[in-house]
Amino acid sequence: MSRIDVALVDKCIRDLKTGKAMALITLVLSTCSLLILRMLLQLIFRHGYVPEGFGLGLTIPLVKDKAGNLNDSDNYRAITVGPVIAKVMENVIIKLRQHNLCTDDLQFGFKQGLICTNPVFLCRSTIDHVTHRGRNV
Repeated sequence: MSRIDVALVDKCIRDLKTGKAMALITLVLSTCSLLILRMLLQLIFRHGYVPEGFGLGLTIPLVKDKAGNLNDSDNYRAITVGPVIAKVMENVIIKLRQHNLCTDDLQFGFKQGLICTNPVFLCRSTIDHVTHRGRNV
């Protein structure tokens, strides 16, 4: 995949959320490291093989309410920290294939700028319309 260049890899790294694994991001920002990372990503795409470690993550429990009961499992939520290089690869794929990732205009979920109130209202209005006419939904 020849479209993976150093500028794209650099942009994908800079697009990562700040404050997350900053030591590795700072290391990767050197030109030499960018070249190596670009070669790695090109090889992954060319051969269709992703290293097993890219799918691994460390799950960490986070307390929801520090004043709450710390012995209650419902007071925790889990986050998974994955390899930063895998996140860079994900950003590269998204940038290269953005034109293939289009969704239908009728899709409400998982779209930037849309909220759930519109589809909930639409669903509720449809149910009301049908049930007022004596039909089952």
